[in-house]
Amino acid sequence: MAVERLVPGGEAWAEFIGEHKNRYAFASRYVQGRRVLDAGCGVGYGSRMLIGAGAAEVVAVDISDEPLVVARQKFQHSRIAFTKDDCQTLAEVSGPFEVVVALESLEHVVDAAAFVRRVAELLAASGTFIVSTPNKLLSPGGNGHLVNPFHVVEFTPHEFQQLLSEHFSDIWMMGQRYTAALASLYRLSAPSWSNPMMRVGRWLQRRRGRNTDFPFNPATVPLTEADFVITDTDPATASTLVAVCRGPRKNNGA
Repeated sequence: MAVERLVPGGEAWAEFIGEHKNRYAFASRYVQGRRVLDAGCGVGYGSRMLIGAGAAEVVAVDISDEPLVVARQKFQHSRIAFTKDDCQTLAEVSGPFEVVVALESLEHVVDAAAFVRRVAELLAASGTFIVSTPNKLLSPGGNGHLVNPFHVVEFTPHEFQQLLSEHFSDIWMMGQRYTAALASLYRLSAPSWSNPMMRVGRWLQRRRGRNTDFPFNPATVPLTEADFVITDTDPATASTLVAVCRGPRKNNGA
């Protein structure tokens, strides 16, 4: 299922919110007492998580009015400023920020290099940029073909590292994946799904509009943020790439 953004009560919310919250929980480790920019905040649940983790202030931006309406209704807080802005230019916000968070927004930006350059400009010299994006090597389309119609670009681990290295001197590359326990359970169940009768059953279920691609259907048994882990162990094999960047280079290295 291709999803532009998660909305509480929406069809994809239960299925995908666990992995999205896991990324915000990771970013939350860096925000205690700090001024934070949440670039591409969507409906704002992550911005509220950052405040809950002790951020002094969160400026949360999104390019669309629709998610910001939801954000102000459901996740407003006195220390969150929801603002309409384009991540490519970030013209409506003022730095410096001590932390910039951009989780699953980079692939939606037409000029990703302009976005990362602008982030480096807005960060304090000692600031931290936490960014995630899908791993193109594991994209459903394969061979660099974009399947998600809401994605403008996707990156291989090398391309991601190269993009960030142009604007940051210190980059810690990681990846998000299922926990070892969940991955093992999935592997153990996989043989039964290759059985011819099971394949016929999957086809019939799909004809009825039901998801059969994963033995534990997240739509009915939702995965939580505890079912995912972000580590620096072989990030190139993770479905989502995550980077913690420091040492912003101002004005293309000046």
